[in-house]
Amino acid sequence: MKFSIYQLMILCLFAIGISSFTQKNIMKENATEVVIYKISAEKVGEYEAISKLPDSFLQKQEGFVSRKIYRDLKNPQIFLDIVEWGSLEAGEKATKNLESDEALLPFLQATEEVISFSHYQSYP
Repeated sequence: MKFSIYQLMILCLFAIGISSFTQKNIMKENATEVVIYKISAEKVGEYEAISKLPDSFLQKQEGFVSRKIYRDLKNPQIFLDIVEWGSLEAGEKATKNLESDEALLPFLQATEEVISFSHYQSYP
């Protein structure tokens, strides 16, 4: 089967278009935010209530999907938050907005250390 120059050019342009579309939209895919953090020892007893403070903030953020909180079985000061976002941009924007919300001050003050903070995408 022979292809004309015109057909090969269209095929190449099509392939380039798909590649470009994929690259542009990779940032639009869902992003999973994983945060591992340590709260101060004096806040362990009241942390159940404090840990719920970000929920109302998150629900107002564009692109928010869900949040789950896990507690380390061996160290009651270590927590893991998994937050699902509609896109990486949505998660990053919410992170910037987080510090300006005064209602979250008790949550932020209870956090002694952020051990890890990253965004992930399903693979492959």
